[in-house]
Amino acid sequence: MQRGNKTQVHEFRKAQQTTKRVIPVINLDDEDDQKAPPLSSKRKSSELSSPISRKVLKSSTSTQYSSGSQFNSSGLSDRTSISKSQASVPTSMDETILKFYHSTRQTPEVYHQKLSLIDQIFKCIQPYFARCGLYLVGSSITGFETGSSDVDLSLMLNNGQVPWRTAIQYLGTIKAFLDSKMQETLIRATVPILHFCDTASDREYDMSLNNDVAVRNSHLLRCYHKYDQRVGPLVVFVKRWAKFHNINSAKDKTISSYVFTLMVIHYLQMGVPGPPVLPALQHTHSHLFKENIQELDMFLEFPPQKNSGCSTLSVGQLFSGFLRYFAHQYNYKRDVASVKHGEYST
Repeated sequence: MQRGNKTQVHEFRKAQQTTKRVIPVINLDDEDDQKAPPLSSKRKSSELSSPISRKVLKSSTSTQYSSGSQFNSSGLSDRTSISKSQASVPTSMDETILKFYHSTRQTPEVYHQKLSLIDQIFKCIQPYFARCGLYLVGSSITGFETGSSDVDLSLMLNNGQVPWRTAIQYLGTIKAFLDSKMQETLIRATVPILHFCDTASDREYDMSLNNDVAVRNSHLLRCYHKYDQRVGPLVVFVKRWAKFHNINSAKDKTISSYVFTLMVIHYLQMGVPGPPVLPALQHTHSHLFKENIQELDMFLEFPPQKNSGCSTLSVGQLFSGFLRYFAHQYNYKRDVASVKHGEYST
């Protein structure tokens, strides 16, 4: 099976896109403000107001979640591991974030169930589409998933862009293959999508055609997730916090999960006081981002390496710092965050 090394990676927008400027202002409680790290010296903002209405949001530090496993590197081969001597003393916020992350993320069993079903689908359709590849994309592969996340797929064909009518025909053919085993619907949207449900697991899937942007973005976000073990818990908790405050819904014209993920990565590149947590991987590790999708390693693991210059802030401190950065430091009228370049564009 040709899956770009295996079955593959994320959402249907370009990672080269800048994060959106329309972001609500966040006001922290005094207690949270005291716990947060100081403002980054990389950029001091003289204009602190958001271009939209000043919606006051409270930090969810007191929210309690069910217990999960303790935070460790089990199942993660992340580049940066934090030793006991380096890490800050755990706080209730650290514990809350890590428990939530481990109690909601997909289990290895669920992950392998997804891959197994994708393999079965690929074996059914491969004889009819020469040199095709079926890629697992989105949060299921990036590491930012939760147990309830739906599954996104991209079927890559060898003939480049597929006209709308042709895409409908291709997906209709695949639909016929799946009729006997699954409940499926062909959605004739601007970008046609085949939506189907695996009745055995009651898990929903969305398949699109030639969505190379989704494949590349998923690969990029997975690389960032694997680079440092704090990235996954922070992204997942920020998205949970945003949903709690009703500001994480693209259909309601608030901020999408993809944009929140880019905001976290930008903060870890540019907003953290002292040394950054993340570099701009497309610059420092450009060899990983191949032009040919088939050459992308969708299951890349960064080997643990000592990095004395890396920030040692805990995940709780980073969460407080993230809120504080986008409330009091990021200049919405002037700055455009570039994850690709790891810098501000003006």
